[in-house]
Amino acid sequence: MNSEQQIELDQLDTRFESLKTRDSGVEGRLFCALERGEVLDPLLVAMENETPLLIDGFKRLRCLKKLKWSMVPCITIATSTTDGILEWLKLTGGKRATLYEEAGFVSELHKVHGMSPSVIADHLRRSKSWVCMRLQFLRSLPSSVRKALETGEFPLHAWMYSVRPFMRVNGETRALAEEFVALAKKQRSTLREIDLLAHEWFQGGEEIRASIRRGNGAYLLAHLQAPVSSGEAMSSEEQQLFKHLMSLQDLIRKILHEARSCEKPRSKTFKAQAGVACKTLLGGWPALKQSLEKLHDQC
Repeated sequence: MNSEQQIELDQLDTRFESLKTRDSGVEGRLFCALERGEVLDPLLVAMENETPLLIDGFKRLRCLKKLKWSMVPCITIATSTTDGILEWLKLTGGKRATLYEEAGFVSELHKVHGMSPSVIADHLRRSKSWVCMRLQFLRSLPSSVRKALETGEFPLHAWMYSVRPFMRVNGETRALAEEFVALAKKQRSTLREIDLLAHEWFQGGEEIRASIRRGNGAYLLAHLQAPVSSGEAMSSEEQQLFKHLMSLQDLIRKILHEARSCEKPRSKTFKAQAGVACKTLLGGWPALKQSLEKLHDQC
């Protein structure tokens, strides 16, 4: 990796901007920090035929454009596009990059630069299944949804945990998922509200979907949230149980997503400990299912 250098903002090639998702909240806080004069982390570029190709730092770049900067600090991480992408994927190591970003760059290597999944996996020291899963993720992503994720109109977290699981359960829900995103992005709903609406949209039937299409989403949300925020106060025991139910719901969704996304376990430590945990959970599942069914009947 080379030392830091100043590069003219207008010289940067930003062709990969669509591979990164936007977050207006994060970008707003970053803009305020830069406006206050806080230290700016250098942008990461690859020098392709003496042209600086931006690999990482698109949020910073947009903020700097608003602040009328003409020069930006950059670090060259490679001298070709493929090496730049591979180096960035190695640097992030799954810690800073989202699945969407990883999938976008892996697809670039595969489709544009002709690298096979096996070759990509070897370069990144990952399994072939890790690469194939990311390629499949983009293939299953409707174009209208991808555009909404790129522009930040619909949050990636909501797609991953509130909408995408329904597509995996039933392949016929692709069109419904596209329609839901188109409706939800107009309402500027919170993650919690999107999650509530998604469950009603996919599981509530055509009558509920028709109501949401007519613009009654806000009324439906108020009705769904009413038992939590108004009416007769819950006892301390009921509050505790409800809190645990909500935590369990979130955990189930996350485990379903992570178990499907995770490459085949290789670590002996993970296999041993996860195996014991799974056996314990499966052993307690019949009793938990019976308790939940009884509680549901009482409600």
